[in-house]
Amino acid sequence: MYLKAASLDDILRGAYGRLIKAGVDVHPSQGACLEDFGSLIGLTNPRARLSWAGVKERTLFSSVGEFLWYAAGSDNIEFVQYYVPEYPVDGARSAYGPRVLLAEGTNQWDQVAQVLKQREDSRRAVIQLFRAEDSSVTLSSAPCTCTVQFVARGKRLHMMTFMRSNDAYIGLPHDVFAFTMYQELMARQLGLELGVYWHSVGSLHLYKKHVSAARRYRREGWQSTKAMHPMPVGNQCRHLRRVVALEEKVRRGERLSERWMHGLPSYWKDICRLLEFYRRYRARDIEAMRRAAQTVESDVYSQFLEKKIDDARSGFEQR
Repeated sequence: MYLKAASLDDILRGAYGRLIKAGVDVHPSQGACLEDFGSLIGLTNPRARLSWAGVKERTLFSSVGEFLWYAAGSDNIEFVQYYVPEYPVDGARSAYGPRVLLAEGTNQWDQVAQVLKQREDSRRAVIQLFRAEDSSVTLSSAPCTCTVQFVARGKRLHMMTFMRSNDAYIGLPHDVFAFTMYQELMARQLGLELGVYWHSVGSLHLYKKHVSAARRYRREGWQSTKAMHPMPVGNQCRHLRRVVALEEKVRRGERLSERWMHGLPSYWKDICRLLEFYRRYRARDIEAMRRAAQTVESDVYSQFLEKKIDDARSGFEQR
């Protein structure tokens, strides 16, 4: 499968259609699925990393939460389960944060940034996530992502992720969100513009239990060109570290204070406000959700917030 498109929704629509039509019937340990082996996906606008279709738009909060879990360098499953309740309890080995930031004493993020600063045309800017011991048959889980490569060409930063396995319905939207956020973070750190995001997968699959939901998704309409606003110019790592610290406060039950966010760019303040909104959602406090939604400055998130309020009003299960 080869797909190249300008938005996540365009990619998902194409991937689901091809898997349903031509996917090979396989039966791995996680359940029966339709598989395409050897898929390459290109997202030409990495900021168009959110799905705007009704079936998928609830993934904003789980995507943000999982991204911050990685950024925190944490392998605490309770952290990610706060945002993704169905995340497996044995999923600590799939925590990418420690592998990026603390791999055998090496901060791979800093190392890659230094490589590209010294030699912009380098092909060695690779972060390794899958280890030799992850192939053991005795393990119940292993990272799905093998490597991440950054390449600077023509003053643009391109990124390629290689995954051994990728669940197209649940995993793919979350992975594209997290990895394109990292692509933009690295681009800002290096003073480069965003290039194409490439997502290469050995086994791209659609579990049969998700086929009806994927069909329903394809029947919906969406805004294929709407994207998140650009990150502020310059190195954003210090801002992200503050957001990670504030996330823990909010997740532990403290009410987000505007004073805590003093000095943060509005881009990151809105990420923090989304966390406060989600805390109120978990409490099913609809009025507090409305108040929290009014503090979010960017109109990009308004559709997601309105839908979440409707979910709470209707008594939907957490997502």
